[in-house]
Amino acid sequence: MTRFAIVVAAASLSLVRPSSTPACDFDKELAAVNDDIRQSPTRGELYFKRAELYRTHEHAAKALPDYEQAARYAPRLERLDLGRAAALLEAGDTARARAAIDRFMRTHRDDVEGLITRARVRAKAGQNAAAVEDYSRAIPRAEPANLDYYLERARAQAAMGDTHIDEALGGLDRAAQKFGRRVDVASLALDLEVKRKRYDAALERVDQLIGGFPPKERWLERKGEILEQSGRHAAAREAYGAALASLEAMPAQARRSPANLNFESRLRAALAQIPQASNERPPGPR
Repeated sequence: MTRFAIVVAAASLSLVRPSSTPACDFDKELAAVNDDIRQSPTRGELYFKRAELYRTHEHAAKALPDYEQAARYAPRLERLDLGRAAALLEAGDTARARAAIDRFMRTHRDDVEGLITRARVRAKAGQNAAAVEDYSRAIPRAEPANLDYYLERARAQAAMGDTHIDEALGGLDRAAQKFGRRVDVASLALDLEVKRKRYDAALERVDQLIGGFPPKERWLERKGEILEQSGRHAAAREAYGAALASLEAMPAQARRSPANLNFESRLRAALAQIPQASNERPPGPR
């Protein structure tokens, strides 16, 4: 079994990526909105503002009561159900998230954030075909273009079964054309090729990763795994050996880091378990 497990279930990610705002800025914003709420405790938009602040800083449990207060005092807030759906999804309440996003989408059919949130809810519920449809509607409408949407759609397509992997790979290749060479795109495409047992195509992709995305030792290990899976034991031994040689060429302090010591042990264990006879198989399907 490969040591790089592919994640084919679509990610249940929040509507907006976690904020990169420093903790001190978050605290200041939170203190300011808390003051506003104390002064105007029945203004629903203030509770909504605090809910969004909590949610975008990965505090869904704290956001949800504020969404309820916002709904109590300002039930017609336009994006209330959108934010609430994303927070419910993050909190693991898929059924209520689905109800909230369905309410929002009734009047915002082509809203990009709405489509993406519904796609994530559907994927979490195992409705991957419907999720892919939403992703495919959102992607061309997104301004600016968002690479995460391509990655999430590819995972949802892969979760639909092996017959949909070519669709996922096609979308990833288009993402690479649009966004340039990206390790997250290339790595997912590599995993999908391996999942279909298209080992030659996977080896082409891993060679690109070795040449373009350091540290190359990690990709040499991945190459060894692919060669081992395809029955090319001599070539796998060579790849593991190249990874080990590259690791040994590092400065002593770097090589002795806990991560690299663990990596070295993993490489030596992989080498030890390969049969001594090459027993090479012919190249697999492309």
